[in-house]
Amino acid sequence: RLLPDTQGALSNFDMDANVIANIQPLIYSLAALNMAGTGIITRAAIDAALVSASSDVDATYLRVIAIGVDDGTNKYPVRYAKHNNIWAYQKNSYKVPTATNPYYSIVASGFQFYPTDVTLDLTITVIKNPKILVSTSDEFEFSDYVVYNIISIALKLAGVSTRDEEMLQDVRLAGLQISQ
Repeated sequence: RLLPDTQGALSNFDMDANVIANIQPLIYSLAALNMAGTGIITRAAIDAALVSASSDVDATYLRVIAIGVDDGTNKYPVRYAKHNNIWAYQKNSYKVPTATNPYYSIVASGFQFYPTDVTLDLTITVIKNPKILVSTSDEFEFSDYVVYNIISIALKLAGVSTRDEEMLQDVRLAGLQISQ
């Protein structure tokens, strides 16, 4: 319910500090990514940086939540621009893409940045795809609180009443066993 789905639905993970704390183990800030003059950062480059930062060899990013450009002394936010707006921005003296007023759009290989000749370092903050649990020896990336909620939601979706105190106790114990 907190993570954005793959269909572009709204998500509320950044509502406040308490809500985002639920997915804190999945948030990584990837620094010193460089476009090398092409103006494009590929999905593969972001995933490689995420593997290095998370020490998870299977790590891939789910969503980019913030992008900033660093000129060595200052950091500037990089804003998303719709493809059709880029040309209009290039003609508008107040919105023209510059090193201190950069934009990005999404392309098949990753992210296209404007201006394309920017050689400055980018910092990209991403939400990592959660690990898929395949055995009881796998570790959750979430806190016990979040795990209890996941189990509770799964029980509700399965049609199991969770008002039964004994069932709730079993859920809590299962969460403790998983986290140990």
